[in-house]
Amino acid sequence: MDQPSGASLLRTLAFYLPQYHPVAENDKWWGAGFTEWRNVVRAKPLFKGHYQPHLPADLGFYYLRVPETREAQADLADAYGITGFCYYHYWFNGRRLLSRPFDEVFRSGRPRFPFCLCWANENWTRRWDGHEHEVLLAQQYSPEDDRHHMEHLLPALADERYVRIHGRPFFLVYRTGNLPDPARTADVWREVCVKAGLPNPYLAGVESLGHEVDPRDIGFDAAVEFAPHWKMLPAPHRCGYAHSPTYKAGVAGSNPAPPPLSFATLRSATPFAAALSVLLLCRCSEKHPQQPLTGLSSNAVTRMSQAIRSRHRREDSPSGTTPSCWAMTRDSRRSSLAR
Repeated sequence: MDQPSGASLLRTLAFYLPQYHPVAENDKWWGAGFTEWRNVVRAKPLFKGHYQPHLPADLGFYYLRVPETREAQADLADAYGITGFCYYHYWFNGRRLLSRPFDEVFRSGRPRFPFCLCWANENWTRRWDGHEHEVLLAQQYSPEDDRHHMEHLLPALADERYVRIHGRPFFLVYRTGNLPDPARTADVWREVCVKAGLPNPYLAGVESLGHEVDPRDIGFDAAVEFAPHWKMLPAPHRCGYAHSPTYKAGVAGSNPAPPPLSFATLRSATPFAAALSVLLLCRCSEKHPQQPLTGLSSNAVTRMSQAIRSRHRREDSPSGTTPSCWAMTRDSRRSSLAR
């Protein structure tokens, strides 16, 4: 859905990980009954004051196959200013994983809460236990699969709850760099949508490894920063990870200034006391329809995170599962909004 006229300039979308219910593949690969809760409860603090394990509060150790849980999540999100969910979508050349929560949300029409999709297009590997080169389920790309994939998504993109920017369905890809020809993929997707009578989709590439490419060069409309990007964190926030080889490269030095951008970017920050991974979207400016995302200053990011935290002062969080990612729309030509 588009933002209603007269509504707030900001939309907040929480990234939604559907790993909190058992599936046959995880039973086979990780052990019977595996869900992400197993990793949550095993977390240990890495530095003084590090709140781990981050245990759930209001909803407890929920399972996403329960309709009442999904309704309660939407109610809780709405109570804290979250206006939609961005569901991770797992597609492997026609094979889908962890799809039950979203499928039931789509088929039932409940909860009546805005949503969009982010294709998590990485290989499924044993990365969690150190065997990241042992591929359990590989991605296979082709023009035929691009077409089949978007044809499969058409009913979801046509749903009245689906998040739109300027009337265009908002679809994210987690690793555009993994696509052999992302511009071709984007062209196929746009062709399928338009042929089906849907608007040209608004495609965004997630900068999961930092800034990699200008989205316009690959046929996409925008980039989405992905927090926390450890190497970009100021030193005080990185020093706790100094003992870990994974983060040693990011320990020394100061926080570099981001380069000036000429394309629409959803900018991220990481207020550690917040609860949900979220993406903030600006309502489109009627004065500049060619600029679908109106920019916000970094001060606005800070003030927004402080406002959310002031509404949720307890140490434990509603989800208690993931690091927090706040993202706001940014354009190289910043507006005066919320400075």
